[in-house]
Amino acid sequence: NFFEVLMQKRKERRRAREERGGWRSFDDDEDDDFRERRRKLKEGLVADALSEPRTRIDENLKKPALDSLEDSQCELLPKPKLLMYLRIGKAGSSSFRSWIGRAKKKHVVKSSGNDFEYILDYDHEEEVVRKIANRAAKGDVVVHEGQHVYYPNFTRFGYKQPIMFTMMRDPSKRYLSQYNYWRTLSGKFGADVKEKGADLSECTQPGNEYTGVPFGCPTPNYQTTYLCGHGPPCVKPPDLATYRQAKKHLLENMAVVGIVEKFLTMQNLMTHYFPSIFNKLITKTKTNVTNKKPKLHTPVNWTAMHELNHFDHRLYELAINKMKQLCDQCGIEYPEDDADEQK
Repeated sequence: NFFEVLMQKRKERRRAREERGGWRSFDDDEDDDFRERRRKLKEGLVADALSEPRTRIDENLKKPALDSLEDSQCELLPKPKLLMYLRIGKAGSSSFRSWIGRAKKKHVVKSSGNDFEYILDYDHEEEVVRKIANRAAKGDVVVHEGQHVYYPNFTRFGYKQPIMFTMMRDPSKRYLSQYNYWRTLSGKFGADVKEKGADLSECTQPGNEYTGVPFGCPTPNYQTTYLCGHGPPCVKPPDLATYRQAKKHLLENMAVVGIVEKFLTMQNLMTHYFPSIFNKLITKTKTNVTNKKPKLHTPVNWTAMHELNHFDHRLYELAINKMKQLCDQCGIEYPEDDADEQK
């Protein structure tokens, strides 16, 4: 069973982390700020670790979402040898992978592989980065869209950073979608979650992202973790420094950013910016499955999910603004409502 194997691998990696005293960093010597933040979280100083990011984000949510998106002319990006999809789980990734396979031109290689799941673990990052870079070095034009992946730092291993793109999803809807998804799985993992997993109100208790995620609950600020990557300043669970690094990657290092709720517009952007890689193909995707179990759709639950995923919601606002900017610069219509967009 795939999920049993995956959970076993995660348990092995967790034991390895515990034996070496926590998550590995980029350097052998961690800076004092990183070490102090780790100490607070490890010792359970929840109020101290939580106060700054929660207060800061709550204030920011009252302000306009646009932070510092630089103005630039609409230009086609150079023909890349390696184009990489930062594939965030439960954020339209399966539908977008399908579109990539159908829209790519014949000379383009779509690269994927089960080994890419290991990039979720710092210890395997160099091996996976090397495999991807070597594939592109053979002369192929590669679009890599493998397993779900934390932001990889190619330059740390002596390779040029690929041109990257990603899609985000409304964080509360993504959280609820994963909560429902785990409870529909077959096999031992799905059965255990249905029998022993916490209910949604237990999953969304304030502070869970710092005191430990209950069994069967999605990871809070999941998209922030993916956009930050490995090592300092990135920590799990995310804190304010992690959020800032994720924000930097989103705004400065992603050539194209889209949101699931504007899936058709995202396809239009991709075919515009990468005409040498993708044919113009606009296809709708399946209906949003978040609407399953409507009894969970209460104001209390939505508020709790929003507060628990406060970093993700801030990044999602920035992703919307960056997508709008890309559309405006290129003369692409950005629909303000979702009437003609399948989520």
